[in-house]
Amino acid sequence: MDRATRALCRILRAHGKTHHDIANVVGQSTAIVAKAIVNDYAQPDDAGTDYDFVDAQTKKEYPPKVSSRPFHKCICAKCLITALDH
Repeated sequence: MDRATRALCRILRAHGKTHHDIANVVGQSTAIVAKAIVNDYAQPDDAGTDYDFVDAQTKKEYPPKVSSRPFHKCICAKCLITALDH
């Protein structure tokens, strides 16, 4: 998954889309989408720059939101279960 698509996954999730919804939009599995959302990479993306990687229409439809719960790289069972949208 390229950087722009990973950014799109996080933006859509911040706007309440489920992993399943996002997977349908980006054409990937929910597991790959979940990994992008939690930014679980050896070299994580700077999620603060996600809007630099999406097009103008996405920025208009899904403007930045102020969140009290930033994305994190936790892999504890509670976070993983929550990330799966069950």
